[in-house]
Amino acid sequence: MSLERKVLVAYARHPTWRLGFAADVAGAVLMLFALQAAPLSLVQPIAGSGMAVLALFSHYYLHEELRRIEWVGVLTAGLCGRG
Repeated sequence: MSLERKVLVAYARHPTWRLGFAADVAGAVLMLFALQAAPLSLVQPIAGSGMAVLALFSHYYLHEELRRIEWVGVLTAGLCGRG
């Protein structure tokens, strides 16, 4: 990612980028609420499994191929998240 002004302005004008940025900020706010409501030992494994869910979404919905190491990561996150 470039920090040049013209690149940042182009990002800021793109509706998909703005939506993604808003979703990221909303996720951070929701994480703060989750940390208020539950202990870190419960919240962190759930939050950490988000990358595995994203990989599964990419594979099954976007039809992207996952490499073997990525499948290992998904399985590891799933097993560790179960506690």
